[in-house]
Amino acid sequence: EQIIPAQAAFIRRECLESVGWHADVSRATCPDYEMWVRLGLKHPMLHVPGFVARYRRHENSQGCQTSWIDEMVKSKREVMERVFSDEQAPISIRRMRRRAYAGVYWWSADMFLLEQGLVGLGLARALRALAISPHPRLLRRLPGFLWAALRISLRAKKTRKNQGVAGTENQAASC
Repeated sequence: EQIIPAQAAFIRRECLESVGWHADVSRATCPDYEMWVRLGLKHPMLHVPGFVARYRRHENSQGCQTSWIDEMVKSKREVMERVFSDEQAPISIRRMRRRAYAGVYWWSADMFLLEQGLVGLGLARALRALAISPHPRLLRRLPGFLWAALRISLRAKKTRKNQGVAGTENQAASC
């Protein structure tokens, strides 16, 4: 549910050595995701509140493109499926399947809505996440998510209306 930006993570060398230094470079997206899962399965993670790094996104970033977001969801689900299907994985981990899948779909909902302003895709992914696992943490985020969707929709409607008026004025001026 919460994505750790790699540049904000501090990992002890012995932890990486215990799970292997490699990332799954065969993946088109998220090659380090599987490494994060290995680390999380073997070592406790600690959240330290506050900002320790900044991350810049721009419109040409792969992570901001609709097709790449879908690829990231697919890649993460493949890694999750391997973990959840492994009978050697602790039962406490395997029981988190639905919550984990819901989390990745909610992440994509955030990306579509908040990063790209794609209200329809964002709402569809949020609903899919809630259908998979109506976890209280996701339910608490729903009002804010719906409010953001409404604001983005109203802003887009206002922009379209203003462009329509401006277009009419330009046509009249050019006649």
